[in-house]
Amino acid sequence: MQNLSTGGITLAYSGYLLKFGNTALPFKYISPGTYKVSPSQMVDLDSYRDANAVLHRNVVRNNIAKIEWETPYLTDTEVLTLMNIINAAMTNAMERKVTVTFYQDDQGTYRTGNFYVPDITFTVYQANAHGVIYMPTRIGLIEY
Repeated sequence: MQNLSTGGITLAYSGYLLKFGNTALPFKYISPGTYKVSPSQMVDLDSYRDANAVLHRNVVRNNIAKIEWETPYLTDTEVLTLMNIINAAMTNAMERKVTVTFYQDDQGTYRTGNFYVPDITFTVYQANAHGVIYMPTRIGLIEY
């Protein structure tokens, strides 16, 4: 593990942003400038505003992560490889539940969790007798 020292803080970055199961996602599947992590989202349950417009919050958990990125243009072979990486980490195919380890930017460390993979829509950019090229595609992960 390579540690980066910045202003007295030691970061545990180990050369990848995401692992699906035990497989690090190659950077070639992440378009530069599109990878986003919301590592500690707040979740409210039955929050409301009263008659004086005062907000009453019932925060039930504050460490649910959301991860998203766009792929670059990909060939049909690259799409199959990407989906094989994601599908190999499935713990429940019906729920599209995957085990993911991700770099948690706000803590400078990695965290592993179970994530839901929303629908992925691949759009054909070009097809010919030799293969298919797909437009950049948004991929999201929402923690359980």
